[in-house]
Amino acid sequence: MNKIEKIIEGRTHTVIEHDKKLHNEVSNFLPRITNRNSEKKITMADVTPQIIASCIIHCMTIKSGINMAYSTILLDGLESDNVDMKVTESEASWIASLVTITLPIGSLIAGPLMDKFGRKIVCLLSCVPAAIAWVSLIFAKSLITIYAARVVAGISAGLTTVGLVYISEITHPQIRSMLLCLTSVFVSFGILIPCCLAVMLDWRKMNIIFFVLECFIFFILYFVPESPYWLVCFQNGMLDEKRICKMKHSLRQLNKRQTIYEEEYSRIMETCGNRVVNDKASKNIIASVKNYYHTFASPEAYKPMLILFLLFLLQQLSGSYMCT
Repeated sequence: MNKIEKIIEGRTHTVIEHDKKLHNEVSNFLPRITNRNSEKKITMADVTPQIIASCIIHCMTIKSGINMAYSTILLDGLESDNVDMKVTESEASWIASLVTITLPIGSLIAGPLMDKFGRKIVCLLSCVPAAIAWVSLIFAKSLITIYAARVVAGISAGLTTVGLVYISEITHPQIRSMLLCLTSVFVSFGILIPCCLAVMLDWRKMNIIFFVLECFIFFILYFVPESPYWLVCFQNGMLDEKRICKMKHSLRQLNKRQTIYEEEYSRIMETCGNRVVNDKASKNIIASVKNYYHTFASPEAYKPMLILFLLFLLQQLSGSYMCT
């Protein structure tokens, strides 16, 4: 009996040591976050500012849906008898594909940019190339101009992925998943817009409508508060009073109830206290980018990324978006 107890005790000790080792490995990748009382009931008034801010941010993804559906309208217009530009089947394929091909470029550069300059700044930045693309299409006289406009539009659509990070940082856990899922709703809404406008307008006049829409989105993004998490956790390890005041102001705008505000404040400050920042790597943008992508070498980063990549690849190959 004593021998059995020793065996059980030895196995228990091994399991405990394994759990400690696993906890340390995870802690090196993700900071420990204060336990939050997710069981506490929240009211609509508590999360209304977060819902409004999330919907405004999601407006950026409308351009992704517009780019998908606009390819068909643009090609129909170019193939009509009323324009000087004629496109071959190969050229039409490039016009339709360039947005999708260049979209990952915007997604890849969005990561280091959002950490360096802030979530809100990158959201505003994503509207600039999109507006340039629509203006280029309004005055397009050659196929090269159309190609360039589609490339810029794809990069701009890729930059909108910053919105998912922003929403995950500002929303309460009880509504976070719901608000993140709204991305597909806004993309589908973007697909619907050009399909409806095509009944009344030609492709050049539609460009004007989309340019005005992009300017409107740029304007309303100004009223969205910056992510409180970014304001204090991505500042080269420097926590001055000014930034803490900005963080408190943004946090107060997003969380009206005092108890929720205090929970969020404690979580953010603890997360920033556990965050290890490399000061040397943050001195210039090139070193910051290298340090950012170095994290993908760890299994905790590349394994989930490969799983998601495979999942999204199968989703796209199954024909989830067939607009062109």
